[in-house]
Amino acid sequence: MIYFAGDFHLGIDGLSSSREREMKICRWLDQVSKDAEHIYLMGDLFDFWFEYKTVVPKGCVRFLAKLAETSQLCPITVFRGNHDAWMKSYLEQECGATVISGPLEVDHYGKTLYLHHGDGLGPGDRWYKVLRKLFHAKTAQFFFRWLHPDVGTALAQNLSRNSRKKQRPPVFTQNEQELLYTHCENLIKKSHHADYYVLGHRHLALDLVLSNKSRYINPGTWLGPARYARLEPSGEMTLCSFN
Repeated sequence: MIYFAGDFHLGIDGLSSSREREMKICRWLDQVSKDAEHIYLMGDLFDFWFEYKTVVPKGCVRFLAKLAETSQLCPITVFRGNHDAWMKSYLEQECGATVISGPLEVDHYGKTLYLHHGDGLGPGDRWYKVLRKLFHAKTAQFFFRWLHPDVGTALAQNLSRNSRKKQRPPVFTQNEQELLYTHCENLIKKSHHADYYVLGHRHLALDLVLSNKSRYINPGTWLGPARYARLEPSGEMTLCSFN
């Protein structure tokens, strides 16, 4: 089995507390590692993450330990999300995961998969795309690194909370208004082909058929009911819940 999950946003409370959600994620990793051939974590594992030279954010030690344990059983690939874009080498060196940015194309069970966290893709949202370029700039990271970790972490967490208060929870209306669905369709128009386009970021568990009969899959978020996607050896992808 191949598993996909993400948007855990550890560090903030959702339907359950961050600690409760962390323990649930650890139980999920215990369960899926029994038959997993690969686990893909689709980004925003943490609500904020920044690696100083010798310091990483406090907390989430149970998740990090479980990640290290699970990586001994099967490969784990972690995508940088917009909330943990400043993830560097810590998860690779200490937890055994492979950390990447941007898109990744892989083949499993005779199916081609296009994988991406999903932030900054699709039409519109120009203001966020400008901010994204700023956050990814090495200059911005250099100056942020000079802030004391207590100051930098508090600043980032406050920005995240204020941004979340201003945003309405995402709601699916129709395919054509779903940004990442549109992104997949634009790739198809450029003669790109994958059997499954798996992206996170939107916090909506979705399984939508694209114009070329491929499918756009979004595992959803764990801030509410815990959702994930599973690719079976038959080549069929399904959305699942973990209770």
